[in-house]
Amino acid sequence: MKLNVQNTHYLESSMLKFLLPAALALLTACGPTVQTTSGAAYLDQRTATGAPVTVDPEIAEIAAIEPNLTFPARIGVARVVGRQLTVVPPEEAALFADFAEKNQAYGVFVPVSPLVAALIEPRRERTADGRIVTEARNVLHHVRQAAARQHLDAVLIYELTTRGDVRTRAYSASSGFISGAFLAPGNPSTEAEALVGAILLDVRNGYPYGTATKRRDLSDLTGPYSSRSRQVALEEAEILAMLTDLLADVDTMLDLLATSQGRRAS
Repeated sequence: MKLNVQNTHYLESSMLKFLLPAALALLTACGPTVQTTSGAAYLDQRTATGAPVTVDPEIAEIAAIEPNLTFPARIGVARVVGRQLTVVPPEEAALFADFAEKNQAYGVFVPVSPLVAALIEPRRERTADGRIVTEARNVLHHVRQAAARQHLDAVLIYELTTRGDVRTRAYSASSGFISGAFLAPGNPSTEAEALVGAILLDVRNGYPYGTATKRRDLSDLTGPYSSRSRQVALEEAEILAMLTDLLADVDTMLDLLATSQGRRAS
């Protein structure tokens, strides 16, 4: 799906408030996104006159990566909650076990271990005035580091986030790192919602092969007449259903990547 944003600067702010939720609804209804483009080809484009397209050095450095992924591969699975790498709980692990069994043609799926991640110390540098500064941890980069230690080719990072009056403590977080990057707040009347976002990254160079997102309104599960334990059970079931839908999109994503390589996993 392609959105035309060339004329958005002509819209009044009141119109934007009306159009933005509709646009987000369309975005969240789309399937997974996939990228297989070449960084070298992107930087080697020419203008209409045949002159090289000028690129800022910083942008050129960022763009200069190539897709490495070939199947079968060693693919990591990393769960992020509250911007931290966490252990995959049994219910979610069972979903991924079924997914891995059905998709053996793509390779093996390996959990990225928080214990392995803990072995990787953050980089420390001494400043000119003698102070020791510790680098700030970016969760996506930290997951890639742990995946590299486990000798994985790519890593599927998924994040569970809830907003509003949601009681499920295992998933609650004030803001999403992955989900929030793809999904802005939804309908203001939504009292509670769950977000699931996933991104498939190359471990060696960070190439983003694809993304997928799911959102679900949980407002109907927060009624005053349900016990807390029942609300939590219902919310957890809804979130697992979202994760099941997300894995269907990941399946499509892997199939599209395999097709782009001139082969389809059997």
